Parts: sequence; structure tokens; C-alpha cells
Amino acid sequence: MKKLFTKITIVTCVLASLVFWNSCKDIEEINENFEVEFSILNKTPEINSNVTMRMQNTLSDADRIFITIEKSDGSSTDFTQFKMNVFNMGDHFITSKIALSKGEYNITEFFLLDELGNVIFVAPLESSSMAQNVDIPLPILFYVTEDIIQPVYVR
Repeated sequence: MKKLFTKITIVTCVLASLVFWNSCKDIEEINENFEVEFSILNKTPEINSNVTMRMQNTLSDADRIFITIEKSDGSSTDFTQFKMNVFNMGDHFITSKIALSKGEYNITEFFLLDELGNVIFVAPLESSSMAQNVDIPLPILFYVTEDIIQPVYVR
């Protein structure tokens, strides 16, 4: 009887360990983060050549952004007025990378600053009268998925 009890105890412990191990594995997969970076196009409207040239020169001074990212349900993330470095790639800029878990997100605030901290561009909200001056006004919906790079353009 004692041997049977010992065998049942060992089998129960093994099964409990397997269940616990699998449940921890599922939690890790749910909380897995993926690197995300943003691309800012250095594209200006063709108002006239003088205005276009001045705007492009101003944008070329970009040093960093402040960005707010919310989940698609409107709940906040760790990225509220979050500072990110910006790297000039000629015809566009890319930001430093951040880590987000899989899901749908919205960019709800976007400010481009020069190295002195002066705001040189603010992405307008969809409801703003300035929204007509950009290709995609805020909020900008984007997705974070596994093994797929989805560019998020702010123009």
C-alpha cells in the first residue's frame, strides 16, 4: 500500500509540474514583446518652391520625437509623451526602437523636435482644421504582429 501511495504521489507531482510548465509557457508567449520603429517621411506639400524648401530644411533639423501610443481600446501604454531619438536617412527619418506586445495600437500624439527642443512639427488630429495638410492625421492605427514588419508612416 505504501508503494502504491508513493507511485501515485510521483505521478501526481509529474503531472502537476507539466501543467504548471505549460501554463508558464503560455504566459510568456502572451507577454512577448516585439521591436517597433517608426518612419517619418520627409515629404512636404508642393505649396510653392520657397515654402517647400524652408519646410524641408526645418524637418532636416529633427533630433527626436515625443509620441503617445495607446492600445486600440483607448487604454494607455508605457509610451505616453515618450521621447524617442530620430535618425535622418535622407528622404525619411527612423526612430529608435521600442518594444510592444502583439496587438492594435494608435499613435495619438506626435511632436517632432530639433536638437534645441523646439517643436518643428506636430501631427494634427483627424478632427483638426490642419488635418487636410497631412496624408494621415492622428490617430494612426498600427498593428504589432509576430515576424511581420509593418511600416508606420507619419507624413
